Amino acid sequence: MSIIVESSRDERVLLWLIDQFGESAVEEACSKLAGSRRAYVSNVAKLLGVAPPAELALASKEDALRHLKAIRRILKSSKCI
Repeated sequence: MSIIVESSRDERVLLWLIDQFGESAVEEACSKLAGSRRAYVSNVAKLLGVAPPAELALASKEDALRHLKAIRRILKSSKCI
């Protein structure tokens, strides 16, 4: 499967699509993208005619804490904190 996954949200949505439609249906939708539409998760979802549930946009607590720690490291290294 050659779907473009750029974030942890994309990963959650892709797993949801596979759970809802099956891997073969998601692969088939990916292969049917017309013209210059790239295989972003959002384009595949549109082709399947669904909007992912809003709760998939929310990161897990562990992901959020990991991002906050990374931001703190960056800020400390730039002497902003």
